[in-house]
Amino acid sequence: MRNIVTEGINEPKILQEYEEAVGILLEVKALEGAAVLIFRISSILLPSTNNTKDLESMIEKRIAVLRTDLPNKLYIFRTLD
Repeated sequence: MRNIVTEGINEPKILQEYEEAVGILLEVKALEGAAVLIFRISSILLPSTNNTKDLESMIEKRIAVLRTDLPNKLYIFRTLD
């Protein structure tokens, strides 16, 4: 499993299956049917996400986002620390 936050990606990245991003969440940008999570040195695009309210509650916290292959739960979010 790779940690893409440390790779220094400038454009929003879509996580691949079983790829994880870890970092301090700085901002959540809601798009039509999607969201962009902004970290210190990278950002992640979450397609098919309408649940930005829950994500906004994680701002300024160190979080992990794991992409899965589960049809009902493509992403697993957890706070760290």
